[in-house]
Amino acid sequence: MAVIKLGSIVTDIAGSIGGTTFRRTSTGHAVYNKQGRQVKSAFAKASRKNELGNIFSNWYNLSDREREQWAKNASTYPLKDKFGNTKYLTGRQLYTKLNAQLLPANGTSDVNSFDPFVELAHTQIETFDISSSELSLYIEGKFDSQIIYISMYQLRSRGRVKPHAHFKRTAVKVVGSKTYLNIWDNFQKQFPLAKNGQTFGFNIQFANASGVMTSVLAFTGVAGS
Repeated sequence: MAVIKLGSIVTDIAGSIGGTTFRRTSTGHAVYNKQGRQVKSAFAKASRKNELGNIFSNWYNLSDREREQWAKNASTYPLKDKFGNTKYLTGRQLYTKLNAQLLPANGTSDVNSFDPFVELAHTQIETFDISSSELSLYIEGKFDSQIIYISMYQLRSRGRVKPHAHFKRTAVKVVGSKTYLNIWDNFQKQFPLAKNGQTFGFNIQFANASGVMTSVLAFTGVAGS
């Protein structure tokens, strides 16, 4: 057994550096190689990621004609990057993006009926009363059929967002250019202990049947007001 003597600077180290971990305990000091975490397959962690993996796989099941059509659709659908510059996706990127955006609605994007137009319809809270189990939205737009994505979260005092690991997003198909949408069941499942007087935030996005989505419409509502 070898005995290694270290200077005071080294023996005071605790933590990991350069792949080596220094640890101080009540019985002395220990030095060992840093152990990497065993990471399971990302696609095995969540069913949503499994579905995304299916989208990647399904691209290779498309015919050459369908892939060419996706490429043509992509060339007519400009996007903005984070710097505001115009960019175009490849056919595969567009196919993946639109089908992934339709996952919460259990939909698929049809290459032959690609529609790049979608409207951020006017949306407001019509009724929000926990004591009477009501939470309905009034939606008014130009399209007769759209998908609305709703994320709800509770706000703390002074309007600060209460952090959550993941915001749950609800997808509902909206039929009619003017309609009332009751989302109480979705709200109650997410916030079973909610009370009147509490403030909640709502993030709204709309998507068409192709999976093209709008920007986010955000607003707040006070239960019982």
